Amino acid sequence: MKKVVMLFSSAVSLIVLVALAFQGCSKNRGASLPPPPVPMDLPGGLCPAPVPSVNTQVSQTSGDANNPVVISKGRGFFVAWQDWFGRYPTISGVEVDDGGLPQTEVTYFPGEKKCSDASVSADGDSVYLSWIDGSTARLARVGLKDAAIGSFGKTVKNVVAGAYGALLWEERGTLNFRGDGRLGFPDDDGAVPEPMPTVVAEGGIESPDIAWTGEFYAVVWSASISGGRDIMLQRVTNDGSRLGPAVKVSGVSGHNNRPKIVWTGTDFAVAWTNAAPTEDNPNGNYRIFLSVIPEKGVRPVMTRQLEFNGSADVVSLATTGTELALAWVGTKAPAGSAVYFRRLDMKGNLVGDQIRVSDDQPIAVGRPDIAFGKGGYAIVWHDSRDFEGAEIFFSFLACSASEAPAVDTDAVEADSQPSELKDVF
Repeated sequence: MKKVVMLFSSAVSLIVLVALAFQGCSKNRGASLPPPPVPMDLPGGLCPAPVPSVNTQVSQTSGDANNPVVISKGRGFFVAWQDWFGRYPTISGVEVDDGGLPQTEVTYFPGEKKCSDASVSADGDSVYLSWIDGSTARLARVGLKDAAIGSFGKTVKNVVAGAYGALLWEERGTLNFRGDGRLGFPDDDGAVPEPMPTVVAEGGIESPDIAWTGEFYAVVWSASISGGRDIMLQRVTNDGSRLGPAVKVSGVSGHNNRPKIVWTGTDFAVAWTNAAPTEDNPNGNYRIFLSVIPEKGVRPVMTRQLEFNGSADVVSLATTGTELALAWVGTKAPAGSAVYFRRLDMKGNLVGDQIRVSDDQPIAVGRPDIAFGKGGYAIVWHDSRDFEGAEIFFSFLACSASEAPAVDTDAVEADSQPSELKDVF
């Protein structure tokens, strides 16, 4: 059989392409995509001498409630956690006031298999909740009736939600990004197609986190290297394009783990842990580091080891826009662990006193998370003080009388080099 090849002249081809383009775009001619929401408001100012409230139990489960997360929402906070109802663990969430008392019914987010790794974020319009359902990433908008729950990936191991509908998920060594800023116009059926995700990074990736300026995102993660792990940062535009080169944040060798990032309004602050040799500090063998990365720049302007250690590899970070605050797990005398809180200035200098947030009842606590809201910091964690399974607890650290911040002007900034503040865009 003779093979038939059909050829168009260049002029005819051009006419056909223009016609097809016109036909495909005509229904959206003159239309514009909705603008992005505004970021969450940063009130600025200090939160002097915060006083923790009583420990209030948030969850009511027949099994274990673990790994809570918290975000400011309106006049209160939204708290989510891994709960145990039915055959598999699921994800629960509730709005609480600054006393930890529920303001809504508990919402149970559906799952087909074991659910874990809840994460929350917010912008001026919405609160976003992500989790892993079996090995699939889920993303939901909190409080929207009958809102669809997005599904992403099939072999997901790490997931985190960001503002403006952002989602990070790690799958087979690839860190993927999606966001509402990537969405286009509806198709003929009225559905908005989900574009292919952006590949942020590849390799041995753990514990991603994300912050949003309103103009772009900064993504951090723990990257596998020979003999340890580094903390890395990559800027990503609202429409999903990588912005500038990846930035190495950590400056010490070893295993740098579980980074947390916040946008302060002018810079990004990142906190993480580094496993110290047990013989150096057997009761608190996780060193805590803080770094500040400028909005535009290829290296941190400050990186330092803080003057206290943790007994777990997880820290949580919050900001007012003027100061920073950390929550972490540390040892307590004579035995056991507790949730602690400390304020810092933007150079990592300690401000005020270290505060123990959890009371004397639990022997051990785990996975604290922190958020700043109206008038103070909210901290959540889990513990099993009743010996019948872990529950979620809440404390609000209300800002009180004015206080002159104690700044350690002689502190040496470790592992830091002055930034040239190069414009990487």
